[in-house]
Amino acid sequence: MEEQSSNTPNLPAGAQKFIEHIARKSSWRRGIRKEVHRELTAHFEDALSAVAEAEKDAAIQGLIKDFGDPALLTALIGRGKRRCQPWWERAALFATKAAAVLIIFGVAADIVLSKRSAEALREEIARIRSAGAPTSVQEVIAQTQQNNGGAAGLSREDRLKRCQATALLYEIGAMSLDTDTMAHGKSIQDVCDSAASVAQLLDTWDSETAKAVDETLTRNREAIEKAHTLAALPLDEPADILWFQTEYRPERSREMGLPDQTNGLPAELERLTGPENLIRYLDVGTLLSLDAWKAMKEQQTGTAMMDAMTAVALSTHVSGICRTVVGTLVAVVLRQRAMDAVVQPLLNRADVPEETQTRFLDKVAQMNCDGSITRSMAWERLFLLNGLKMIENGEHVFAQANGDNSLSARLLRSRLDPLVLRARLLPFLHNNDAMVALDFKNRLMDEMALPYPEYKTRIPKWKKDLKNISAWQAPVAKMTLPNLLGLKDDITACGAHEDLMRAAFALRRFKLARGAYPDTLQALTPTFLCGVPNDRFTGKPLLYRKEGEGCVFYSAGMNLRDDGGGKNDRVEDKDRADDIAWNLTR
Repeated sequence: MEEQSSNTPNLPAGAQKFIEHIARKSSWRRGIRKEVHRELTAHFEDALSAVAEAEKDAAIQGLIKDFGDPALLTALIGRGKRRCQPWWERAALFATKAAAVLIIFGVAADIVLSKRSAEALREEIARIRSAGAPTSVQEVIAQTQQNNGGAAGLSREDRLKRCQATALLYEIGAMSLDTDTMAHGKSIQDVCDSAASVAQLLDTWDSETAKAVDETLTRNREAIEKAHTLAALPLDEPADILWFQTEYRPERSREMGLPDQTNGLPAELERLTGPENLIRYLDVGTLLSLDAWKAMKEQQTGTAMMDAMTAVALSTHVSGICRTVVGTLVAVVLRQRAMDAVVQPLLNRADVPEETQTRFLDKVAQMNCDGSITRSMAWERLFLLNGLKMIENGEHVFAQANGDNSLSARLLRSRLDPLVLRARLLPFLHNNDAMVALDFKNRLMDEMALPYPEYKTRIPKWKKDLKNISAWQAPVAKMTLPNLLGLKDDITACGAHEDLMRAAFALRRFKLARGAYPDTLQALTPTFLCGVPNDRFTGKPLLYRKEGEGCVFYSAGMNLRDDGGGKNDRVEDKDRADDIAWNLTR
């Protein structure tokens, strides 16, 4: 007890006991208890100073009675003392109490959720395994090596010969490129994504533009040549790609004295995701577009088509080697840019030989976009499962591979993000977090297989369900899943460009043979086109109309609405028009 009787030597024992009881109960802070003790002591001393010794006991009992209920008195004193505290002290005290309550509640909720979801997670893993899909990186490696074609006994040099495309793709990804091409105060590479912008650039091509493009191509000629070499190589076998990623590259890094970067994840898991800098391939795609535009201005149709074929081949290799969603999206952007920003402008300036068209279409057919996105989504699911297994083994997803793994070290390495801190401080919630993310990813994988109109009707419910999940409860699901919603849009748009490109080739052959474009796309069949493809977005026939000496044909796009191919004056909200249109102007 902090307040001893020696502090009140002039007061009787009854008064001392009362004062000490009130002071002790008034506050948990020692300073306030001492202050209350001092004030009550002074009050009793003043009241008893004129009272005879024989009457003091009775006077003390009267004073104590006047104070009333001791519990109420201590509550009133404590409340009064708190009101006298500075505002910042009151705020700090409230925050401390609130944090304590939240931590206690959070820990209790975590334990309940973790126990409930752990069993569900085990059932999910069993379901995935029963469907024949891998649930660990080791299973991926084992399944791939079962079909290695007898290459396991080959020497290192002979195995390298079996994965030339993989080695070259990694080599291109590690190159330092300079694509900052400026002409007339604007970056030329910014127009790569729009066929209309490319057409405008080609129509206003002058000496300054030509000089800027020549300088950029000269600085990066090695990367372009390597990309053309890669385009001539077939895809490597999966087992050879796996050997290169999991055995050769780590061994080569050790020989060169380079650190093995695994970002705290199992080495095999990190290496199998593909090259580190996937954005580098988009820069290579930009260089190929620049080279194609230069070839168009110089009437070199074959060179322009070769650049487009190289970009499509590059996309196929990227998709084959990179298992992540990002890798698939990079591949989609490369092939879509080749079709929209190279092939379409080229068809408005020159005729492409039918043999070249066939070769280009064969290159496009080598990659199944829908299959690639399904595979990458399954890989993202596998990524989650392996991260969870790390936690169960006492490791931590967010911790670095080497160094101190203590709580203090992990906090010092973390960003000031409450969700990351939650993941570090409450690791036993990861079962529930992973289960929520897995449920949504499985659901999204199923819904992405639906026709686009039906998929679009499911998205509002999907978003609503995701919005109702607490970010504190499931940060992985909350932070990563919204980014996956656009995958179906991107894949469907890429497919629409492929269909429009096939129609464009057929339309040009029709006009060369008949002297004018047809009144409908159906007139192309069966001589110029085996069958008119339906719009990937609506499931209905592609939209088409003649326009002067040319024609415009298009997909309705994500809003499933005919916006006139971007040229319909009746469309009130032009900013929201999203038709995917191809124009032939000659």
